[in-house]
Amino acid sequence: MVTKYAILSGSVYALIGISFFLPYITRRFFDLAHAAVFTWGAYFGYYYAQTLHLTFLYATILASLSCGLLGLLNEIFFLGPIRKRTIGRLAPLLASLGLYVILQNIVSVCFGDDVKLMLPGSRTSAIIILGFSLTNTQWWTIACTIMSVLIVWGILNATRLGRGMRCLAQDSFLAKACGINTSAVQKWACFIGSSLCGLAGILVGTDTAMVPTMGLNMLMISTVAVVLGQKWGVLGIVVCALFLAFAQRGGAYLIGAQWQDAIALLVLLLFLAVGPARLVRDQ
Repeated sequence: MVTKYAILSGSVYALIGISFFLPYITRRFFDLAHAAVFTWGAYFGYYYAQTLHLTFLYATILASLSCGLLGLLNEIFFLGPIRKRTIGRLAPLLASLGLYVILQNIVSVCFGDDVKLMLPGSRTSAIIILGFSLTNTQWWTIACTIMSVLIVWGILNATRLGRGMRCLAQDSFLAKACGINTSAVQKWACFIGSSLCGLAGILVGTDTAMVPTMGLNMLMISTVAVVLGQKWGVLGIVVCALFLAFAQRGGAYLIGAQWQDAIALLVLLLFLAVGPARLVRDQ
């Protein structure tokens, strides 16, 4: 029981972590509005499936692309200009917090604050694979995470865009000197990352339920995996996400489910306090 739900939780953390990783390495600030993109992924999917009566597949694709566009618009009209006009990371951080609050409140206005459920049959029909019994949506979550990891790894290592992202992550001034269009790279990173975040949102919202405040907690836990594993790239984030999930589930089994989030943050604090100094400086 602990193992299968740890793998499921780790898959969700990995997907959200990777979606956060791409915009983060190209812009180098903590974008809290990413949590609202996750929430909008769930509600976009709800709207497309329940109001427009699209199939789950089409609703998922459209929700993911809609979130990609939302993240891109945030970068073009708000976060990008603010970074150009200010020095440091505090102003973009505060701006992203403001965007998160605004987008969350728009969700409340459009859909209400009550709990929304989507495709309840997907949470009851179980499929057994390799001895693990999970619902359709849960298997889709694991499969989508694996596909997303492979796609992002391929983009970073086998495309011109990925080389631009890696160069920008290392040194933004050198990237500009090499002729890389850093603004375009950042926009592509936001679109791809936000699309993956929206995908995670609709998968989580379908598997459990959705409320306007669902995004921030998921982002906080997932970014712990990013902080711990970003030095080793996408695969490092996946490994750290699974480690966090197993630590959380193991702790919940031993001392209670209410300590799950605290366990993840405790792991982060221990890493920052006593982890290798070189890795801590690189964060």
